[in-house]
Amino acid sequence: MPHPPTLLLATDIFGHTPEMQAFARQIRGAARVVSPYGPERPRFSGEMEAYGAFQAAGGVEAYARALAPLLAEKAWDLAVGLSAGASALWVALAQSEILPRRSALYYGSRIRDYRHLRPAGDVRLIFAEREASFDPAPLAGELLAAGYDASVLPGTAHGFLNPLSPGFDEAVRDAEIMRLRGLLAG
Repeated sequence: MPHPPTLLLATDIFGHTPEMQAFARQIRGAARVVSPYGPERPRFSGEMEAYGAFQAAGGVEAYARALAPLLAEKAWDLAVGLSAGASALWVALAQSEILPRRSALYYGSRIRDYRHLRPAGDVRLIFAEREASFDPAPLAGELLAAGYDASVLPGTAHGFLNPLSPGFDEAVRDAEIMRLRGLLAG
């Protein structure tokens, strides 16, 4: 009997919330939700408080160090990263010998700080059209030229997959869940 597909979900700065658990459940498969706060499940009053906690927890590099042993644990069918989780997965994937069958990295704006890294494997990068801190189109173009499946999703803002984010878009989230189900099954 084949094993159920496995999903590794690296959350954004809000961490392992009921919303992220529901997101993983909607994708399906046997999911492991990973947060920059380890086993802690803090609730934040908003994005600024969550960002401060993320920085206090060590930022992208500390998160990447926490993800590395999980990548080495087994060959995941699909690794999904959102925002800080996407940036941390990008760093961890570049250093990992065991790679997921596929990876989907959403609005990992800090990837721009690690653009010199070149993770192997099937890595898809999906950027939001609107970012507060930079224009993602040139970065997506650079990564596309480097051979990655990189795109900017028209009409979206950073955080479009998380109901806790000001950029959340339910219709886009639902469409992306369908895309991720296909990646997980395919």
